[in-house]
Amino acid sequence: MKVLLDTSALNWLTDHREEAYHFFEARDRGEIDVLVPLEVATEVRKTNDPERRAALERVLSRFLPITPTRVPRLGAFRLAMGRWPSENDLARLKALKLLRDGQDRDIAANAGGYRCDVFMTCDTEMSRTKRPQLETILGGTRVLEPESFLEEILHRP
Repeated sequence: MKVLLDTSALNWLTDHREEAYHFFEARDRGEIDVLVPLEVATEVRKTNDPERRAALERVLSRFLPITPTRVPRLGAFRLAMGRWPSENDLARLKALKLLRDGQDRDIAANAGGYRCDVFMTCDTEMSRTKRPQLETILGGTRVLEPESFLEEILHRP
């Protein structure tokens, strides 16, 4: 199962160590393949509080290498952190204008572009308010909060 993490999910993993342990166990057993796109790493680097940034970077380091973005980003190609967006990627990004935050649009676009099974986020707009529309745009990618996702993977046969 392919899972893409939003920055809010990375924050959640940082704050919920016991649950994070189970998440990483599932990943280490090969039950889930976790993608963390460039945009999430960029948001972590912009965290103002040095202690919080260090804590987030420790968790982020468990997901290296960072997943290249499928969104046109200045400089990403020079750093080998970008993939040329397809027509579908660009159309998906345009459809995601329903989300208020541009960074959220970019991260969600990657979940659809990489054909993830799950987009894990704690963002209220994406996980609750606009979830049905978002899932339609992402085409088969379910939007789940970390608690729901963990419940699913812990109780699978």
